[in-house]
Amino acid sequence: MSLSLNEEIPDQIKVLILDHHTSFAEGTVSLLAVEPRITVVGVAKNENECLEFVNTADPDVVLLDSCSLKLSRTDFIGRMKQINSHLKVIILTDLNPAAFILTYGDKGVAGFLLKDCSVREMIQAIFRVYEGETVFSEGLETSPRSLINNNNFKVPLVANKSMFQLFTSREVEVARLMNKGLQNKEIAAALGIKKRTVDLHIRNIQKKLKVTTRLEAVVKWAYIDL
Repeated sequence: MSLSLNEEIPDQIKVLILDHHTSFAEGTVSLLAVEPRITVVGVAKNENECLEFVNTADPDVVLLDSCSLKLSRTDFIGRMKQINSHLKVIILTDLNPAAFILTYGDKGVAGFLLKDCSVREMIQAIFRVYEGETVFSEGLETSPRSLINNNNFKVPLVANKSMFQLFTSREVEVARLMNKGLQNKEIAAALGIKKRTVDLHIRNIQKKLKVTTRLEAVVKWAYIDL
């Protein structure tokens, strides 16, 4: 049985799990087993084991339990991406998710999920980040804009109103819909254009914002488009 969002994806997605709770990690492995196109290539109990798996197992996506991360260790994501620049990272969180979004939102993380999300949502999130999209759990009642307003979040000074002149009117439309949480297919439908055109616009937006991930683009756009 397949629960993925995109039935056309032919690839075998390799997933690595970082969770120091063995029982929870085993539960996640069991949940993902219902999707034949997802293979769990390892379960790490700490950051060092995780880095070793990233180096040897070449995963596509890493699911990180927030309890296994330290807010002060923001370099960990970067260390993984130095080993595998194409790696997609999803953080599973429960308590105070805003803290992790604020801390890791511009560190190359592709998504944030609540630990009690459904198996369908988790599998869909894995396929979406694999395709280059950003995901926020349906239960996360927050947004980059609200985080900025409520937490005095600061991004590099390069993000300011004067940057608007760098973007075409269509890119502004795409960026605003992306900021609202719409995925590429939904943006394409809303604007009456093809998905591959949206993909191109988002690549251009990221390039102009000087960021490498969709989440970084969402956070930085929210700052300049307040």
